[in-house]
Amino acid sequence: MATFLKLFGEKTKVSALRGEVKAINSGKPSKLTYIKDSTSFSKVPGSPLSYWINEKVTAIFKNFKKLQDNNFLARVGLQTSDDFRFIRLWWEVPPDDSGWVAHAKGGEYAEFYSDVHLVVKWHNEGYEIKNFCDIKTGKVISYCRSEEHYYKPGLTWTKSTTLDMSFRCMPEGSIFGVSGLGLIEANNDAQNLLALSAIANSNVFKTCVSLSLGLAAEGRKHYEAGLINKNPLPDLSENETLQLSELALSYWEKLFLFDTMNEMSHSFISPLYDEKHHSMTELYNIKLEIEKLVLNIYGLEATDIENREINIPEIKINENAYQRKIVSWTIGVVFGRFSINNEGIKLPEITYETPFKSIPRLSFASLNNTYKRFDTNNGIFSDNLGNGEQLSTLVDNTIGSLGLALDFDLEKYIENKFFTDHLAMYSKSRRQAPIYWQLHSYNKNFSIWVSYHRLDRQTPLFILNDFVNPTLDDLVSELRAIKSKKERCVSDERNIDKLYSLLQELESFRNEIIQVSKFWQPKLDDGVQITAAPLWRLFQHKAWQKKLKQTWEKLEEGEYDWAHLAFSTWPERVLKKCHADRSLAIAHDVEDDLWHEVEVIKGKKKEPVWEWQPKLLSEAELRVYIKEKIATDDRLKLYRSNQSNTAKGDAW
Repeated sequence: MATFLKLFGEKTKVSALRGEVKAINSGKPSKLTYIKDSTSFSKVPGSPLSYWINEKVTAIFKNFKKLQDNNFLARVGLQTSDDFRFIRLWWEVPPDDSGWVAHAKGGEYAEFYSDVHLVVKWHNEGYEIKNFCDIKTGKVISYCRSEEHYYKPGLTWTKSTTLDMSFRCMPEGSIFGVSGLGLIEANNDAQNLLALSAIANSNVFKTCVSLSLGLAAEGRKHYEAGLINKNPLPDLSENETLQLSELALSYWEKLFLFDTMNEMSHSFISPLYDEKHHSMTELYNIKLEIEKLVLNIYGLEATDIENREINIPEIKINENAYQRKIVSWTIGVVFGRFSINNEGIKLPEITYETPFKSIPRLSFASLNNTYKRFDTNNGIFSDNLGNGEQLSTLVDNTIGSLGLALDFDLEKYIENKFFTDHLAMYSKSRRQAPIYWQLHSYNKNFSIWVSYHRLDRQTPLFILNDFVNPTLDDLVSELRAIKSKKERCVSDERNIDKLYSLLQELESFRNEIIQVSKFWQPKLDDGVQITAAPLWRLFQHKAWQKKLKQTWEKLEEGEYDWAHLAFSTWPERVLKKCHADRSLAIAHDVEDDLWHEVEVIKGKKKEPVWEWQPKLLSEAELRVYIKEKIATDDRLKLYRSNQSNTAKGDAW
């Protein structure tokens, strides 16, 4: 037998230790003292010094099979080694591009349900990622572990966290990663997976994991796949499987229904609150039933395991935040992103398979599977000064048609505060991806709203022709009318000064748009941050402007030459790099031009192997190739046009 003192959580460990030693010597040890047979640790994989755990709990490691021996398998998945290049938030990419695949990559604590909000670039089965190499060594630095289990339904959890584990359903068609690992069932059986999710989110399972972690359970915890695989899992009877799966499905359904009010979720319909979609009491009762059932299955009592509070998602409906969400939704309606006719939106029938169904390309609220609005505004609206439809007016009309009312000035909110809220809402997993862009002149006297999903190479021209130039014409006409007066008063002189100032400000905005129009060819594959970077001077939100400015500088320096924007803006530089970096050549579809497989002799046995190498081109030959590519590639039409205009001295 051995004596252990548990001092974790004690503020002053030295004084606590002294006090406990005195208590032991007096024969009255406190709850900090544990007397254990050290041989009992060997029952747990790794023999951790988890001396504070009940003997009945350590015994279940011997009495039950390991999870990996019970038709389940925990695995590590994809590591891109450059997430900024290969991963996006789901609303950043073209909805009709199936090459972007749902990617489970960890995230916040969430039991049973969590929308998969990331996608990974997996065109041609991840060909570009699989050939992502260190440019210096030529070695592949990405890892596609457990690829045979990609796309399978399963469970996923966050590997590294200071909190407890939380397992949630992972839909089929997803790729799990190294931060959000995958748990697969041998037969892809939805009912068995739901039953396992109930067990895995129980206090018993979490106690067993913390026992395996030992002393590491007190700090930042790393829930590795091997640790999960070795956790004890009983053979379930048909009745136990049925009970657990029904409870898990009921819990999942309630969270799913509440998420229909979350604009960032694939299940979104509208933010209009419906109490029937969420009941904390019902969730608590379901979790309580699960805990009791799992304890019984493992043959334990509640007093045998660590005392963990039942963690229920706390939903608070703040009236001001609620109204702002309504504004955000109706802005999406005006831009054509969301449908306002909820009667036509049907949720799926909830069955065992529903939590594992493939994620839809768009949310339920999206209109006819497209981001486009059936009008001629090209996804652009005015804000304050300027021609065209004013966004706040259209939003106000939409809110009024719903019979809703706001407690704040809608026009001022959209003009001054909405973008800040929107940026915060559309930031997740270290990515910032606002999709409604407020472009300002330097003194904010002129601004327009642009939809990210409607961007194309013509957008700058639409901005100039439909909004900026007509407003400039109006200002010039107003200025001429005042100046033509035979007699002008003091207010007229003030108006003249004001109009000159506005003209100067708007001309500066116009010049910036013109400069961008010379090279900007937005492609949503690049993501919001790269796409918006050339416009950084027109965003007056300071933090966002700073990020975009830094992004643009990195683009200029060649740090993001994998981006389509880099290729269309600096093709000479990028094509030259493609001859040295095969992953760049793949990204820009010039691999066949610049690379080939060569048979080489390698290894101790001097055996022939096939190896990718750049084609043997001299500098002169490479220059000729680049010149011909620029002259013929359809993606570089705007670049050629700009070069031609520059050569002719066209000042635009």
